[in-house]
Amino acid sequence: MSQKLKTNLNVDNLSGLFYIDYKDIFIYNKPNDSNFIKQKDINPDELTNYEFNQDASQAHYNNCIDKISDYMANNFDSMLKTDLREKKKHIIAANQLFQVTLEDNDWSVAVQLLPVKKANKGLQKQMYYAFLHGLRNALFEQFDTLYVRNGSWSQIAITKNDDPNMGNELIDMDADI
Repeated sequence: MSQKLKTNLNVDNLSGLFYIDYKDIFIYNKPNDSNFIKQKDINPDELTNYEFNQDASQAHYNNCIDKISDYMANNFDSMLKTDLREKKKHIIAANQLFQVTLEDNDWSVAVQLLPVKKANKGLQKQMYYAFLHGLRNALFEQFDTLYVRNGSWSQIAITKNDDPNMGNELIDMDADI
């Protein structure tokens, strides 16, 4: 049997990882103006003309997370919406094979597909790409751009049209390189 190794340098070979840039979540508006705009749509030179709107940003974030967990629950019969906290992770959907978790970091929200520890490993390997692609589709329904790892400390932007496995590929250790 051949070994599998993650190319995005995750330690666990059945976990998927995407990042959502805070600029796609944070909402701003000009003083005395009720028109909201995402940070990514503001010219950085003009950002000082806007005010960060925490309430609108939190509402936008909550709405996106709710839609992502709904998508997973609606498209995978075994997946249930959850709202659990485990250390620094926020679990938003889970079944007996995988959990979809969120974790804040310096510039983004990490969205992870994590294997459940005491699950059927053969079934996890068989279902990994189905759940990974489902999570990717759920994220792209909310965001135009996601980020994936391409090295230990680096990431690249991906769009819906990119290879669906980019950044989360499994490679065969016995294959000729």
